[in-house]
Amino acid sequence: MQNCFGHSALRQLVPSLLGCLFMVVVWLPLSGFAADDNYPSATIKFIVPVEAGGGIDSVARAVAQHLGDRLKQNIVVNNRSGAGGMIGTALAASAPADGYNLLVTGGTHLSAAVLHPNPSYHPLKDFEPVARLAVSPYVLLVNKSLNINSVQELVAYSRANPGKLAYGSGASNLYIANNFFMHQAGVNWLFVPYKGSGPMIRALLANEIQVSFVSVGNVDAALKTGRVLALAVVHGDRLASFPQVPTLKESGYPAMNITQWFGVFAPVGTPAPILDLLSRELLKMVDHGPFNDYLQNNNMVRSPMDRKEFSRVLKKDYNELVELEKSGRIEKMNP
Repeated sequence: MQNCFGHSALRQLVPSLLGCLFMVVVWLPLSGFAADDNYPSATIKFIVPVEAGGGIDSVARAVAQHLGDRLKQNIVVNNRSGAGGMIGTALAASAPADGYNLLVTGGTHLSAAVLHPNPSYHPLKDFEPVARLAVSPYVLLVNKSLNINSVQELVAYSRANPGKLAYGSGASNLYIANNFFMHQAGVNWLFVPYKGSGPMIRALLANEIQVSFVSVGNVDAALKTGRVLALAVVHGDRLASFPQVPTLKESGYPAMNITQWFGVFAPVGTPAPILDLLSRELLKMVDHGPFNDYLQNNNMVRSPMDRKEFSRVLKKDYNELVELEKSGRIEKMNP
């Protein structure tokens, strides 16, 4: 069968085709970079996978204010709670990867995907880490109605009254902290789920639950009610904001090293120039006055990480959580 084109026609056609291909290859990236130069040109949405009132929500609103000032663009917070943070996170994973839909979350980003059966997203494969901002150590709180004043007294009471105390969790990271401690101490508390840290803390104040680990950013307001007592902090040293509260290590439990972190993510596929710009501006925000003041006023510790370092730490932490679940030291949460 003969070729549809003669040799002469082919010689004329090939340069034209190559020219068109060259134009396509060159023009598309240049067009993309031109679009990035205008970013952000519209309102940015923060998807927050917990109810208003907790630590993650508080950080998200502070970041929205201070990052918005730096970018000279409005940032709105959209709370989408439920299923231990998985509903909002799944929404963020399926959002357009255009830089205008970002996820602000914490350690629950990893733990929810490990502990819940059949998650609809993967915390590493479906997201691009943008920056880590800060950490918030956990504090073990008890309702004062128990008349318990130390970790040792709490453990003794719990062993003498198995299943009598209830703990709460509005996020899977807190679920891990409580379960890890119960495993270490040889105690058993009943689990009551909540849609966020805010509702969980209100339940603790109302004595609907009696004990739980709580992010330090929420502790001051809870203590001021006079209804709860702080027994220990999960940190290497005592916190300057609560110097009277011993560390969990001082109380006899040195192996537990679980903390809450706060970070920003984008759906996978978000253009790298946008991710780099956001990462740079977020780290500058952490390094400068107003946001730093917010962290200090809320007993949080600045812990900035750029995209590369944050990604490395996330992979390490995720693998450790998977091993903890496989070993039986933490159990999957009920759907």
